Amino acid sequence: MKPSGVRPIRRLLLSAYACDPNSGSEPGAGWAFLKASLRSCDNVTVLTRTKNRGPIFRGLSAHERNRVHILVHDLPAPLRWLKHRLRGGTQLYYLCWQLSAVSKLRRIHREDPFDLAHHVTFAADWQPCALAYQENLPFIWGPVGGSQYAPGPLRRYLGWRGRLTHGVRRLVTKCGHLFFGKPTGRACSQALAMNTDVAAVFSSICPTEVFPNPVVQSHLRHRIDPLNTQILGVGSLLPLKGWALALAALRHLPEKFHLLLAGDGPDKRRLQRHAQYLGVSDRITFLGSIPRTEVFQLMVKSRCLLHPTFHDSSSWVAAEAVAFGLPVVALDLPGPREVLKNSENLLVDWRAPNLDYFLANAVLTAPLTTQPINLFGPQRIAEFLPELYQRLVESS
Repeated sequence: MKPSGVRPIRRLLLSAYACDPNSGSEPGAGWAFLKASLRSCDNVTVLTRTKNRGPIFRGLSAHERNRVHILVHDLPAPLRWLKHRLRGGTQLYYLCWQLSAVSKLRRIHREDPFDLAHHVTFAADWQPCALAYQENLPFIWGPVGGSQYAPGPLRRYLGWRGRLTHGVRRLVTKCGHLFFGKPTGRACSQALAMNTDVAAVFSSICPTEVFPNPVVQSHLRHRIDPLNTQILGVGSLLPLKGWALALAALRHLPEKFHLLLAGDGPDKRRLQRHAQYLGVSDRITFLGSIPRTEVFQLMVKSRCLLHPTFHDSSSWVAAEAVAFGLPVVALDLPGPREVLKNSENLLVDWRAPNLDYFLANAVLTAPLTTQPINLFGPQRIAEFLPELYQRLVESS
């Protein structure tokens, strides 16, 4: 249903590399933006990958299927094979995916012009955007993120491999900003930034508004036993996720506290060695990658979510924890801060000299009971997009 008093947009192009109604994170965001766009657009063309076509089609109602055209774009099979086997393969594949889509979109836009376009998922602010190379096509870029680096004092927790990787990442993203990010910012009609750090980079280049991208279904379930001593950590085992700091904080907690770490990644062996060195190896359980449904079950049973990430454009898992009434302990950095600013949670100053001690103290003093509240439900996007789309179409 389109909002009353709003002229429908005839044709919208939605660039959604990730889009799946059955997933969280980026695919879930792509789906939420697609559903919201149908409130104010007569016809929506979704640029995505073949793997997403089936889930998108099945998730749409019969009426919506008549208004949605799924435009699939994939790279050759050898490149898809390499994507899963090279470190950084996904980012390289995505870069090629965007650049190779330019000519396809130009042809379609010339034959039947779009009124507006929107790039919604995998919107890294240092990667190319195919929409930026289209003529006479106003477009929205984002929510976009990526302009975050680990502050200097936190890099000692990365390990030498992590510091090397972080340095290479800074070099790559700085070059990406120069060749892709800033030109895309200058070409777009509106940028949506995931947090204030990203907004600070692009606000002098283009109209920019902060709009975090988490989309959380309404869980709103009370926890079973808020007095227990089970701490939950969720995320990839990467140096920038701050798990080495979490292990250091575990030393300062009573021995009855136990950390469950749900996730996998290349930093696992270093973390296991570090846990043994700190004498806390018997107080941490590495669960590996587990289904989201199991993560939600652990949220209901845990005392708090420990989320010590050094780099997070928009903290999805923190938003989900808030919807369960699970207190979140995180560092006061732009990604977590933007998600947690309107909830009862603890943001620890990363500049504290004994950061591991202050992080442990935050776990001990986290509120035992918090009201479940979903600050990032799909309705937030459905209410935001129609007005934004209409404003941009009328001003173009």
